[in-house]
Amino acid sequence: MSYNLLLFFAGSLLMTNCAASSVDDRNNLSDHAHVRSIGNTLTKQDVEKLTSLYYYAPGEVILDSMQKKLMQSLIEYLKLHPTQKILIVGHGDLYGSASDNKKIAQARADNVQDYMIEQGVLPKQIKTTNKGNEEPIALSNNPQAQGLNRRIEILYLE
Repeated sequence: MSYNLLLFFAGSLLMTNCAASSVDDRNNLSDHAHVRSIGNTLTKQDVEKLTSLYYYAPGEVILDSMQKKLMQSLIEYLKLHPTQKILIVGHGDLYGSASDNKKIAQARADNVQDYMIEQGVLPKQIKTTNKGNEEPIALSNNPQAQGLNRRIEILYLE
């Protein structure tokens, strides 16, 4: 599956379109083609093309320090553009019940929303939802593939 991915590397925010076959692929910059720096701030054109993915360990709902760093340029953009809206979509993996995955997926989306608001983004700019385990990236039942499914996506809204 191909998607746009934001990466924080050597102090620069990068955006790439890539196809990841495992959790480790997202961390291996040399495997990603067409990487381009988008600097410390995002333009409206960058945001319009943006789908940000943040991955989680099993059962985790809280952003780690790297995920928070990755999110800073988007937060700064949203603070400078208070009419811009985003949708945060939480996802679960294929392990466990559908209802448990919906709960954890929503908790992930809510945690990101709370963090962004703490950082100064206006609550009216953010909507959240979850897909539970309904839209997996990977269908394989191995732990690496399921790591791709435990994620949040941040989508640009008109």
